[in-house]
Amino acid sequence: MKVKIKRSHNVSATTERLLMKVLAYIEKEPTRLNMNQWGNIIPKDTKEIEGVDCQMQPAPPCNTAACLAGTCLLTSKAGIDFLEQENYFKDKKPLVKRCTVVFPHDTPDIAKKILRITEDQANNLFYFKGWAKGDQVGWTEKYARMYRAAKTPKERFLATKLRVLHFIEKGK
Repeated sequence: MKVKIKRSHNVSATTERLLMKVLAYIEKEPTRLNMNQWGNIIPKDTKEIEGVDCQMQPAPPCNTAACLAGTCLLTSKAGIDFLEQENYFKDKKPLVKRCTVVFPHDTPDIAKKILRITEDQANNLFYFKGWAKGDQVGWTEKYARMYRAAKTPKERFLATKLRVLHFIEKGK
């Protein structure tokens, strides 16, 4: 189902296209989404991983879970080029079924550049309020509450999708 979004002047068509690509990637396998970490390599025998608020969630079959910023790196040419150039891929071929990635500490800064968004926009898209950036930045309470209340990967994805669509529409 195609979603028609009213884009604000604060979000470019390129940003919208890249964010929709991120959502499509996560939607194919919702267990890939973990807003608790930039990215996480998961041992192959692991059945569950720790998510937001210490809630356990199923481990993805690809052994790599990431938040929105980490997924930006995995789904964009610029992100993949960066990860390859800096030798963050542990496997020879990126994005194959068993690909594992070591995510750098500056993942949100790289994702911000890829998405061509401001520091404030990145903070509001990549963090929940009360995380490292403080109480004034991050997801609005509505979307954070939806994500935290989610019981399944699909529900977490839907909360994230609504948050991203709101970001595209409002630019914040």
